[in-house]
Amino acid sequence: MFIRFITFFLTLILLLSGCDNTVISEVKEEGPVKSENVTLEDIHQKLESFIKLDKNNLGQFMISDLKNIKELSQNYFIHYIYKFNEAYYEGIAHVEKVGEKIEILRTEEVMKDNESRVTNLMASGDFNDKSKRYVVTAGTVNDQKIDTILVTYVNQNNVFFKLSSTKRSFLDIQVVENGEQEVGLEQVIGLDSDRKEIYKRNE
Repeated sequence: MFIRFITFFLTLILLLSGCDNTVISEVKEEGPVKSENVTLEDIHQKLESFIKLDKNNLGQFMISDLKNIKELSQNYFIHYIYKFNEAYYEGIAHVEKVGEKIEILRTEEVMKDNESRVTNLMASGDFNDKSKRYVVTAGTVNDQKIDTILVTYVNQNNVFFKLSSTKRSFLDIQVVENGEQEVGLEQVIGLDSDRKEIYKRNE
């Protein structure tokens, strides 16, 4: 079936936590971050071309929103949502700038789950130089009663994500040197506006 219109939504918030024990950070929505090495349009075009090719080049994309981009050693981690054949898909991508080119190293995506209170996307892997590993956690919060997401890890690097009426998604990245203790996701917890726990997912 030929589809003439695909809506593509791209959001990203990337966090690099420190290595101290019991680190707790809070991430809030910010304006777009400009990169001197890669423009936002570069990343848009690369992801659009990649998904078009994966979907047999059917249809066209229209970017509806972009929240934030932060760079980690010319690596970018992206949380995105797009529509194809009347179905929505949610995914995360690892993008790296190599020379003058942008390379998509990995994507993980699933059909978007509108029934779950909090959707669940995870990926882990090595950076190209093999010196470090990453763990990425992302999701969309469908439960409007959840005001804040707390992501906890076994190494006690715990991160809060303050949500709003317009930003109902989160993305976190943890990075460790190869040979160090593995980063393991422990729990994703939802808090209401009074900071009371109303949702928990154990990993």
